[in-house]
Amino acid sequence: MPRKPRQPPQRTKWHVYYKLAAKLEWVGEIEAVVRKHCGSDAVVAVGWPSTASGYGGVEVFIESQVENHHLRDAVRSDLPEYMVPRRFHFRDKLPRNPNGKLDRTAISKSLDEKA
Repeated sequence: MPRKPRQPPQRTKWHVYYKLAAKLEWVGEIEAVVRKHCGSDAVVAVGWPSTASGYGGVEVFIESQVENHHLRDAVRSDLPEYMVPRRFHFRDKLPRNPNGKLDRTAISKSLDEKA
């Protein structure tokens, strides 16, 4: 009886869900550490630039009128090196959805427009 050629594994919605959940947990951990050190609740971590294998790094947007130049060192003390954001962007206002939540899509698009 001849063997069937091996089929590539199929991506199920559960596979995608677990991959997405792991990414969100990682981003959430970065945001929590930055919130702790900067004193602002309006913090968004975004994977950027988008590459074929995922993201090249993490950029953090903070709604604050005062820049904290020691933030990178403080965050580095609590996170492993690969999780430390490449850049911190301080804004007076961050975009929000109609329901009042921070709009991650608009923030990501602002990075794409600058590139």
